[in-house]
Amino acid sequence: MLITKKIDLGEYIVEIEYDDETGAIEVTVLDELEGVIESITITNAQDEGSDTEEDDDEDGFNDFNFSPN
Repeated sequence: MLITKKIDLGEYIVEIEYDDETGAIEVTVLDELEGVIESITITNAQDEGSDTEEDDDEDGFNDFNFSPN
């Protein structure tokens, strides 16, 4: 299920979309007229078939794959 939240900061609007099936988060910054300024998608790197050596570090957290749109 896709969950979407918009935060109106006046001059900018931040839109956050979370896909609870894949764990992917997409954050988009919009201008006042809702034109896209910048967007980034964050996914679990292990779901993207990344090299497991990168993900098996000692911090106990999964590493993430950041991909600007």
